[in-house]
Amino acid sequence: MSSGSSDIRQQIPLLHPDTSVQDLDALKTWYEAVADALRTEVPFDLFALWIYSPTGEPILVEPEALAQDNLEVPHARPTAPLDALVAIEDRVRRAGYGSVLVHGIRHGKRDVGLIMLAGFDPHRFDAELDQAVGSTIEVIAPMLARVTRHNGVVELSAIDEGPPPELAGPPSSGPRVSRPGDFDLLDALANAIGGAGTPRDLLLAVSFGIQALLPHDCYELLIPDSEGSKFYRLGVHG
Repeated sequence: MSSGSSDIRQQIPLLHPDTSVQDLDALKTWYEAVADALRTEVPFDLFALWIYSPTGEPILVEPEALAQDNLEVPHARPTAPLDALVAIEDRVRRAGYGSVLVHGIRHGKRDVGLIMLAGFDPHRFDAELDQAVGSTIEVIAPMLARVTRHNGVVELSAIDEGPPPELAGPPSSGPRVSRPGDFDLLDALANAIGGAGTPRDLLLAVSFGIQALLPHDCYELLIPDSEGSKFYRLGVHG
């Protein structure tokens, strides 16, 4: 990985855990920060960002003027079809941009957003710049996934409501019933472990994945070495 890609990862700020798809002002401010980070490595003339709602509907974050261009941005079901993304690239090229890149922001098995970069000069996006864009997507994917799930937070406190269990009698031999949210937590952890490119990406992905079920402001992971005699401490704050 190039040092430029590493710098981009460090420059992209965190989205507040309570941000939802309705918080467009917060998303627009964050978009500007992401654009500033990208601009250090990718010389673009146009940067557009869409976030997918929980139902897969594309919501334009910025720039607002693109809403008038009828780009026919596809829904995510659960991912955006490749031919639709290629069609957007072709339409933007016909508008006068020599280089266009449209890429789904995937987290796990679904797209949580869509990113578009365009430049007036042809052949502007080479392999190194593609790597920088890929690094950016890896960092922002778990953040946007957390945003799209914000409205579907499961309140675990409601699980304990109801009459207390009977104390008499033998223990039940029936199968254990998973609490609501158990599978969401496991899915979030699996996506974090499978999609993280760096330790920082792993920490961010785990943080955003467990925030709904285990609210926190900071956390640490202790990772043992191969012999189990030493531990490495990784932490994320803010």
